[in-house]
Amino acid sequence: MRAVREHWDDVARLVTSFRQGTVNPSLLVGKLAGHPRQNHLFVALREIGRIERSLFTLEWLQNPELRRRVTIGLNKGEAHHTLKRAIRFYRRGSVGDRTQLNQDLNAMALNLVVAAIILWNTAYLDHALQQLQTKILRFRKTFCHISRLWAGSISPSPIDGKERTGFGEGSNPFAGTPSSS
Repeated sequence: MRAVREHWDDVARLVTSFRQGTVNPSLLVGKLAGHPRQNHLFVALREIGRIERSLFTLEWLQNPELRRRVTIGLNKGEAHHTLKRAIRFYRRGSVGDRTQLNQDLNAMALNLVVAAIILWNTAYLDHALQQLQTKILRFRKTFCHISRLWAGSISPSPIDGKERTGFGEGSNPFAGTPSSS
């Protein structure tokens, strides 16, 4: 904490330079990486990072919604990497090209194939969900008159647009029947 207090003006100046665009972040990383132990600004920034990490950990422990969102994001990333590994299986996931250009071309081609697969899956799932919703609505329109019980319990998206969530107020499927009086 002492390093942060002593070099707060330098940190504030650096943040202002970033916001104004006068200092490029890559330039700063290069400068700080050259002599990290000798640079007092590096020490102050490292301490600020530790404080940020501690605050995030506390929020993580207190907020189940944050944990859920982060887990979903991590699972998406893992699924993305698993897909890339599956595509590159024929080479055991390794890049054998020696030049940077060929490695970059390989990586870009892999990203293009992955993006195409994700686009296809998204379009296919959207189409499947639309068909399923159409079938559910058609089923409800056909059989809704047979039983009032079916009117609110077959689909999460009822025909009349009102969402029914069980037998609470306003969603009782037995309302209006002779036995409910």
